Amino acid sequence: MKTKYKVITLCGSTRFRDEFYEAQKRLTLEGNIVISVGLFGHSGDDEVWENMDEGTLTKTKEMLDDMHKRKIDMADEIYVINVGGYIGSSTRSEIEYALTAGKTVRYLEERSSRAVCVFGASSPDLDRNIVDKVTALSEYLGSCGCSLVFGGFANGLMDAAANGFARAGAEITGVVPESLSSVRNVHHACTNVIRTDGLADRKAKMLEISDAFVAVPGGTGTLDELFSVLALKGVGELDKPVVLYNPDGFYDPLLSWLDELTRKGFMYRKLSEVLFVSDGFESIKDCILASAAD
Repeated sequence: MKTKYKVITLCGSTRFRDEFYEAQKRLTLEGNIVISVGLFGHSGDDEVWENMDEGTLTKTKEMLDDMHKRKIDMADEIYVINVGGYIGSSTRSEIEYALTAGKTVRYLEERSSRAVCVFGASSPDLDRNIVDKVTALSEYLGSCGCSLVFGGFANGLMDAAANGFARAGAEITGVVPESLSSVRNVHHACTNVIRTDGLADRKAKMLEISDAFVAVPGGTGTLDELFSVLALKGVGELDKPVVLYNPDGFYDPLLSWLDELTRKGFMYRKLSEVLFVSDGFESIKDCILASAAD
């Protein structure tokens, strides 16, 4: 009997030794070929490590990390042992590697995900400091159980957002307008791609499938997307969090102008009622996740 069996590689912190064993047995009995870790550094096999000098230990760990990537290469999918939602930095690296290679990623414990739509600059010539901050914010939100909805392309801060969520092993949905697909590349970390006719259709689709919106630094396209959701929220047609990420006071001039519009009576509601402004990762996360508990 020759049967095509799915090959699954287990990833996760080796502190979860028992959970690795249980997952290996269950997945094997379901008819899969399971590739697991060879050594448990946190919860067993201590005798392997205790007599190594620092140089040998470093080289051995580098070898084991490389071997695990080769195990991912051999797999059809990876299965992440994320007990209590824990995903360490090494596992995040493995998830990112697997996604880059086009592998399916599944988790032992399903993560309660909020679909966060990120609006941001598509220009390639941006301040490295802002790029790094958007990447870090995105990785943080991904590690907190959020998934990404974005414009789909590997440009500017769209690229930074996708890279950050990918590092956290999060789901990434790219909404790609066909009008631009011939001149831009879809980001490799997308786990789902939705194609639309043009920019207006893309914006409508992102509005439909997202639970919250975060505008990071950007230009006219970003402002168009931001003001679209603010207008809907201002008249009560949208009841989802809208966040403005304001690193280093990037949006301070815009906020001053909006405050002036409010003072002169040009806005139906106070700005603070429709827009949450912050440069703090935790406060942004709390704003996004608080809506899930309402």
